[in-house]
Amino acid sequence: MFVRKTNDEKHFELIYTYLNNGSTEQNFPPHYGTETIKIIIDDDNSIKKLSGGYFTNREPQTKGSFKEMKWTNNNLNHNF
Repeated sequence: MFVRKTNDEKHFELIYTYLNNGSTEQNFPPHYGTETIKIIIDDDNSIKKLSGGYFTNREPQTKGSFKEMKWTNNNLNHNF
């Protein structure tokens, strides 16, 4: 995992690689993936958003993006 400030030094980017172990029950093989997430915080600190993208080494390869996902909850006590 790598965290850095964006070029304008107003936001942060989180870049990480993961291993998904897959599922033999669902015929879903293991694969690696990488995500890049930009954390956007408005100047008044009232609205937080996430933008980014991902790709995997699955066959066929999967990839995608997500844009301006609005942060809706500050409660950090939850299950993952």
